[in-house]
Amino acid sequence: MKPESRSPTHLLGLWALAALVMASVSPAIHPTPPRDPAFYQFAGERLLAGERLYVDVWDHKPPLIHHLNALGLLLGADSRWGIWGLEVFSLAAAVLMAYLFLRRRFAPLSAFLGISVGLAFFLQVLQGGDYTEEFALPLQVAAAAAFFAALDEGRSRRGLLALACGLALGGLFFLRPNLIGIAPALIVVGLWLVLVERRTIPPRLWLSAAAGVGIVAAGALGYVLWRSDWGEFWRAVFVYNRVYTALGLREHVRALGRGVVFVLRSPLGALAAVAWLGALASLGRRRGADVL
Repeated sequence: MKPESRSPTHLLGLWALAALVMASVSPAIHPTPPRDPAFYQFAGERLLAGERLYVDVWDHKPPLIHHLNALGLLLGADSRWGIWGLEVFSLAAAVLMAYLFLRRRFAPLSAFLGISVGLAFFLQVLQGGDYTEEFALPLQVAAAAAFFAALDEGRSRRGLLALACGLALGGLFFLRPNLIGIAPALIVVGLWLVLVERRTIPPRLWLSAAAGVGIVAAGALGYVLWRSDWGEFWRAVFVYNRVYTALGLREHVRALGRGVVFVLRSPLGALAAVAWLGALASLGRRRGADVL
């Protein structure tokens, strides 16, 4: 059997695993949402009632997570099942895009195993569901997939793919600003390709990606001006968060250390660390071979 013929089976298996992951945070098992998701749901209810975000109902998150909850409540007839349905759709879309993306660069079985480990680890951080990280996942995968596809495709599609990458990054920012870490990661990859791999990335690709971010920003800020208050939005999302996260260097280092310990204490995290080290070693060997 050819590897390509097993791809539908791999994808169905991944979706089945994703369904088990999402079943663990369904309203049937968690009838009462955790603190932050409970407020997102409350904000969604208030938005459906015609109230204004940051004016009538306050939070320091950008508007996207609250409107996703409003949409879920609308679809679920004021039930959390509608929100959970959006979560299921979000994870299923992320799995599909990740598998198609990885299958183009690795063996289908490698893509299947890598995503399976990711889903198993994701189960540890769901904490009841309806967190911004869940809805960020398909946007992060889409940004990475569009970025690398823009480098591989012909000239006619490069600009559109770079634009799609920017749209996904803009959506991440207005979901939660500190989820934008994929952006500097892609910039680092781009610099590596240019400076080390000696590849050429046309400036118009970076401009197209920036245009995508700008389109999302213009839409979100236009909505704020129309349905909310610019000053309250700025103070909540930017001023408050800057003060809230104003930690010293020692606190940032400690937080990073706790995160590393949390990952390494998990068998899956240790496996991921070994995989990263193996990838770096493989990269070093390939660079050495290129030099010779």
